[in-house]
This record gives sequence, C-alpha cells and structure tokens, in this order.
Amino acid sequence: TFVYKGAGKKQRAEAEPCQKDRGCQKIACDIQWCLSRSNYKVKRCQHVVDKYNACCERVEKEILKRTGAL
Repeated sequence: TFVYKGAGKKQRAEAEPCQKDRGCQKIACDIQWCLSRSNYKVKRCQHVVDKYNACCERVEKEILKRTGAL
C-alpha cells in the first residue's frame, strides 16, 4: 500500500539537482508564466531563463563543495 510521507509532488529519481531545489523550481515556474504571457517568444523571457541557469550553476557548485569535488 502507498503511504503518503510529505507535502507536494514526488520528485523523480533522475531529476537534476536544480530541479529539486525550491528556489530554482520557482524560477522555472516564472519562465512558464513569462512564456505564456509573451506568446512563447523566448527572447522576451531571456532574463528569466538566465536567472534559472544561474540558479542551476549555484546548486551544482554547492553540491560539488559538499562532496569535496571542488
């Protein structure tokens, strides 16, 4: 039987680290919102995409520091 053990959606096991980070998840939602408001013209939302990429880089660096690979 399934036992619910937390709030929110389950994370995929193969999800990238930045997809699991709540801050980056918020920015990913901001990208979708921006794209829907701009008829899916990426150029108009590039600033949000850049923000998401920076968030992913930050998360990856944090992981490398924790594992001692940096």
